[in-house]
Amino acid sequence: MQIVNILNETYEKLSRIPDLSLDQIIIASPIDPYELTEIENTIGFTFPNVLREFYLNDSQSVTFNWTSSNGNYGEECKIGGIKILSPSMIRDDYNEMLQMVEEAKENDEDLKDNAGLMALINDWPNWIPIIRFMNGDAFCINKKDTLQTVVFLEHDVMDGGPYIHGLTVALNIIDLMEKWSKVGFVELFDWSQYVKDNSLDVTHAELSRLREALALA
Repeated sequence: MQIVNILNETYEKLSRIPDLSLDQIIIASPIDPYELTEIENTIGFTFPNVLREFYLNDSQSVTFNWTSSNGNYGEECKIGGIKILSPSMIRDDYNEMLQMVEEAKENDEDLKDNAGLMALINDWPNWIPIIRFMNGDAFCINKKDTLQTVVFLEHDVMDGGPYIHGLTVALNIIDLMEKWSKVGFVELFDWSQYVKDNSLDVTHAELSRLREALALA
């Protein structure tokens, strides 16, 4: 299924669940092919075909958020939504990540005892942020992996060391979108509890009420 169809269907289902507060979806216009290629050359990464088609034919970015204040869907399912970064946002984010890597390399003394800084240096140059959360964390495509798996990036990994930084959450971008959409792009606290075989496990009992509500919507 195409990304745009997954997004539209999920948003429509969320809008039919009466006890969720859902923001208006923001859909940007598609990107110019020349601009997309130029950005890919800049970051040294060619986006997966399904993502390129989305950027070129449907939209270069999509954002919406929802909240459940009454707790009807459990403690883990109170907020959700998605922010798909535009290619230009990705370029800017990635360049900022590379700058932070270079700054971290200058702190030789800190590196010896800071596993978080080492994770930043080793991982960030190879990770392309695709989806960003409000707290700064992100889902990234690992450009060194030929399968283009999706990994979790902790924005503050350098401060406290890796917690779930580096967790593989999906086999590829479509695997992520298809499974995550079944629970309304819910934002989880500890993603590691909801991953099985390097892919989101949306059958987890803690997600059952939200998953069922969406299935019936």
